[in-house]
Amino acid sequence: MFKHTQLYIYLSFLLTIGISSFAQTDSVETITISPQIHWVDSVFNSLSEDERIAQLIMIRAHSNKSKAYHEQVANTIRNQKVGGLCFFQGGPARQINLINYYQNISKAPLLIAIDGEWGVSMRLDSAIRFPRQMTLGAIQNDSLIYEMGQEVAKQCKAVGVDMNFAPVVDVNNNPLNPVINSRSFGENPIQVANKATMYMKGMQDEHILACAKHFPGHGDTDSDSHKTLPTVHADSNSLDSIHLAPFKKLFEEGVTSVMVAHLYIPVLDSTKNLATSLSPLVVDSLLRNKMKFKGLTITDALEMKGVSNYFKPGELEIKALQAGNDILLMPHNAQTSIDSIKAAIHDGRLDSADIYSRVKLILNFKYTAGLSQKKILNTDSAYDILNSNKTESLVKQLYRSSITLIKNDSNILPLTTDLTKKLAVVSVGISNRNAYTKTISKYRSADFFSIKSNASNSELNILVDKLQNYDYVIMGIFKTSNSPRRKYGIYSSTYKLATQISSKTNLIIDMHANPYAANNFIDSSTARAILVTYQDNDIAMEAAAEAIFGGYIVNGKLPVSIDSNYRQGFGLETKKKKTELR
Repeated sequence: MFKHTQLYIYLSFLLTIGISSFAQTDSVETITISPQIHWVDSVFNSLSEDERIAQLIMIRAHSNKSKAYHEQVANTIRNQKVGGLCFFQGGPARQINLINYYQNISKAPLLIAIDGEWGVSMRLDSAIRFPRQMTLGAIQNDSLIYEMGQEVAKQCKAVGVDMNFAPVVDVNNNPLNPVINSRSFGENPIQVANKATMYMKGMQDEHILACAKHFPGHGDTDSDSHKTLPTVHADSNSLDSIHLAPFKKLFEEGVTSVMVAHLYIPVLDSTKNLATSLSPLVVDSLLRNKMKFKGLTITDALEMKGVSNYFKPGELEIKALQAGNDILLMPHNAQTSIDSIKAAIHDGRLDSADIYSRVKLILNFKYTAGLSQKKILNTDSAYDILNSNKTESLVKQLYRSSITLIKNDSNILPLTTDLTKKLAVVSVGISNRNAYTKTISKYRSADFFSIKSNASNSELNILVDKLQNYDYVIMGIFKTSNSPRRKYGIYSSTYKLATQISSKTNLIIDMHANPYAANNFIDSSTARAILVTYQDNDIAMEAAAEAIFGGYIVNGKLPVSIDSNYRQGFGLETKKKKTELR
């Protein structure tokens, strides 16, 4: 067994000489070992037994709740001396002010985390939102994903975050996955590994701790670990070649932390109702010993039903530590956790030297994240950083690079701007006055229509009658869902509309939707062209409209397979068209 005592000694050396990507240097002579070790030891020695145990605990925090809630969090920091906070919904300025307050009252500096897979806007308002990972999975230029990692890191630092629970490293090879799905880079383990590595390196090169999740792979599930304990029926070969492969790559590239999922994987541990996050065979034997991971190991949230349905508060935390985890994420009650862990140390179920080495490991990473120096965060510049022109330009590039053309009969796209050809644009699910139609109007005149996602037969018939005399009809599909159980938010009436229009004129379908939904349009219509745009915010809408008229080269590739004819990696290309804007 690779004890954490050994791990701490080893990592203390690595981190201080700069092997971590946070402290890359051309000369080891410029790095002094003593400041980090001195700081870690001095903080550790200043803590009582309870306070040392509390360093293992990271609790939930929001900036959009009541003053009473904020004081409840503050009291936990004052009284239980927890080691970190994971922030969820709120606003940048509110979060910054709370972090300043919380850090000021904390005995040891708090490690501040956020679950910001597509940037801090996943949790906070007033910030540009980056694309989801499946959208990024379509991009062929991975250097853009590295740049995104850098910008996400800058956003994190602007709002006081030290650790981002990203990237998702799960290989989504189950189309029915209700919880990962569009959060994954796709179904190809090599592509997932490469893109996740670029995202991770972008963040860590800007001094934000990244976190590979959800070990050992949450992609092949059809249930949600927030609600139950999902079973993964993979054999050892597929686990190794598909699901573990991206984690291996990130470990080799120096990712600083990993989050362990609440999954039941019989081939790894057949103990009934025991999640991978609580299994010594998974965390200690596989992750630590076999795969040689030497960073921080974090449980997925302990409030999730995948573990809380089977173990009581206190007992759950002990099992997580016995398995080999370092940070206990969002247990039910901090004081219950501390009391239970302390009792387990005293009666021999947990080894004090092992537990204390984990505390020092956490303190090492706090030092690496810059927490040895007290700093007051400033709200004045945060909004500008979260919404910079550079960030907006990068987001536009990302969406443009992701758009995937899966059908283009007779090279109908890029579409002509010949005004002798009548063009209609139908917005499904939103009004006909939107960023999409506004952008199309820059290229040529068109008539704009809209229809509800769940339109009645009579509404469909009326619209089809109006459209049959047009030479081209662009059908943009919006307000969809990533949930397979909700059929991706696309109603049967939308497929019926596509079938009826395509039988009368040249139909171009632009799906601002999950790519898995495309098979129904392929099967139900004879559309001349089908674009997958993945998301439907204003920037994605503008990018799709530009793509239709040849504003730039379209070269995205499917991150997942739609059917046997449209496999992962498929995607047609168009050439940039010299088109005069109106």
